[in-house]
Amino acid sequence: MGPRCPLGLLRGASADGAIGPPTAILVTTAALSAVAEAKDDGVACDERSFAPDVLAPSFDVAHTIGRTLVEERLAACVNIIPEMHSIYHWAGSIKMAAEVVLIAKSRAALFEEIEKRVRELHPYDCPCLVAWPIEVGHQPYLDWIAKETAR
Repeated sequence: MGPRCPLGLLRGASADGAIGPPTAILVTTAALSAVAEAKDDGVACDERSFAPDVLAPSFDVAHTIGRTLVEERLAACVNIIPEMHSIYHWAGSIKMAAEVVLIAKSRAALFEEIEKRVRELHPYDCPCLVAWPIEVGHQPYLDWIAKETAR
């Protein structure tokens, strides 16, 4: 059996989760964990790079949040993806909305400050703010993230 698809059925994945052609290359969480464990570079966990992901109701809100995070050196970079469609449960019913995706590059040590600023600037009562660890990457880019978010 081939590598397991951690996200379930995706295009090119079979019902048992095995990935076959023409699926794009997916790296499983187990593979990332193995790489992270093998890479003992002495960098503290809270200093590692991570990518906070925020959903906003409009480009203007996303831009305000993104610009603030970069200006305050809470993020080295912010990418704004102008439109995606969300389907979710809220207040007892299923809702649909067009939202804007904001992906920041930062350090795990800054998450609490990022969360505080997002909550201050975001109009939702319960904004989506999740963070994905960057386990591996182009080292000069990861160094740049650390440099730009240093205080």
